[in-house]
Formats: sequence, C-alpha cells, structure tokens
Amino acid sequence: MILFESANQWLSFIFLFLIGFASGFIFDANKYVCFLLNKNKIASIILDCFSVLSCGIILFVAILFINFGLFRFYLLFAFVIGLCLQRITIGKMIAKLASVCYNLLTKTIKKIFTRKDKNAENN
Repeated sequence: MILFESANQWLSFIFLFLIGFASGFIFDANKYVCFLLNKNKIASIILDCFSVLSCGIILFVAILFINFGLFRFYLLFAFVIGLCLQRITIGKMIAKLASVCYNLLTKTIKKIFTRKDKNAENN
C-alpha cells in the first residue's frame, strides 16, 4: 500500500512548480514599482523584504494545503525552479513590454502637455 503523500509526489511537485512560477510575478511588480520610485534605495529594500516575505508565506501556505504541512526538499526545489524559470523567460518579456508601454505613455503625456502649453501661448 502506497501512502497518499508518496503516491502524489509528482502532483505536489507540479503544483509547487506552478505556484513558484506565479510567485515570480511578485518580483516583477517589485521591480516596476522600484523603477517608478526612481530606484529609491530605502523603498527598494522595503519592497524586496516584502517580496521575499510574501513568497515565503505563499510557499508555506502551499505546502500546508498541498502536502499537509510536510516539508520536503523537492517541494522547495520545485518552487525555486518555477520562480527562476519565470524570471528568466516571461519576466524578461514582461520587462520589455513594460518598458515599451512606459516610453509610449511618457511620450504621449509630453505631447499633451506641450500642446496645452502652445495653445495657452497662442491665446
């Protein structure tokens, strides 16, 4: 007879991998908020601590629900691999997309304000 935990190890591994992959978006959000705050060191440190703490809480809760609180090394490994894979693949694509959107937004805002300034000068 196989124990429930042993029979579903591969399923637990896949779930923690996907949860780690999804947790990578926390670090994406952290990166962009720091960018918007002009790379303020104090805000960056606080946001980094918040990101690491939230990922740790997510990992703890996921292990609690998926594996009944039994911490196994392969579950941590799956979470970290999913997190790293997200940062390497989709994280870079999101960074490029966010950069393009930010540049378009700043150019549009500059055009709007320069038009208002020209209209104010003409009147």
